[in-house]
Amino acid sequence: MLTLEDGLNDKFGNGNLIYETTFAGDTLVKLEYGQNGFDRMVHHDVVLTQRGTCAFITNVHVDGLIVDGITELIAYGNKVWEWDMTSHVLPIKPGTEFSQPWGNSIEEDGNGNYLLSFRNLCQIWKVDALSGEVIMKFGQGEGLGLSDVDLPLYQHHAQCLGCDNYLLYDNGDIEKRSYSRLIKYHIDSENRLANVDHVVELPSSLFSPFMSSVEQYNDGYISTSSIAKKVAFINKDGQVKWTMQFGDRMFRAQLVNVSNVS
Repeated sequence: MLTLEDGLNDKFGNGNLIYETTFAGDTLVKLEYGQNGFDRMVHHDVVLTQRGTCAFITNVHVDGLIVDGITELIAYGNKVWEWDMTSHVLPIKPGTEFSQPWGNSIEEDGNGNYLLSFRNLCQIWKVDALSGEVIMKFGQGEGLGLSDVDLPLYQHHAQCLGCDNYLLYDNGDIEKRSYSRLIKYHIDSENRLANVDHVVELPSSLFSPFMSSVEQYNDGYISTSSIAKKVAFINKDGQVKWTMQFGDRMFRAQLVNVSNVS
C-alpha cells in the first residue's frame, strides 16, 4: 500500500514522506522531501503508476502565490517528470491561504495520462504524461454541453472507469448546494460533449462539503462522507444499505481485496 505522511505539520495539508509498504509492514520504498529529486511538497494525493513510479500533486510558488503541479519520481527518489499549471490558470483567490487550484486527487487513465481534480476550480483535468498538454478540462466554465446544475461543485476523488466514463464525489457547498452527489459522467473531450450517466443524491446525513470519496462496487458505491465521519454502501437506486461510523473524519476510504493479501 502507498501512504503519504505529514511529518512537518504543514498548514496546507502537504506531505513530506511517501511510503510503499506490504501489509506485513515491510517498507519497500521510502521517499522524503529534500532528498534527490523530491524538491516539491506533496499536496493531498499520490499514485503508484503503471510504470512503477510515484506521481503526486505538488505546490509551486510563483510570484508569491501558489499553483499546483505534478512530480513523478522513481523508487530511488530521482525525478523523471514534472509539470505545473503556471501557464494554464491564474490563482483564483489572491491574498488568501486558498489562492491555488487546490488539487485533491490524481489518477492514471488507461493510456497512462493523469486525471486531476481541482477543488477550487470545480473542474477535472486530464494531462498528457509525456508532453504535459492539457487534453481535457471539464466542470464549471467547461461544461461541454451540460448545464450548471449537472456540473460538480468542489468535487473530490475523480476516477477513470474506461470508455470515456468518469466517477467522482460531488461535494456540493453549504451556501450554493447543501447536498452531496455521486456522479458518473460520459465525457467525449474530442467532440466537446458530456452527459450524466448516473447520479445519486446523498441524504443530508451524508452531506460532506469537504474531502470525501467514492468507489464503484458491484451494483452500487462505497462512499466516504468525511464531515459525517461515515463510510456507506449506496446501491444504484440511491438507497443507503449500510453505514460505518468512525471517530474522526477521513480523506478517503477504498476497498482492499483481502484474497490478495498474505
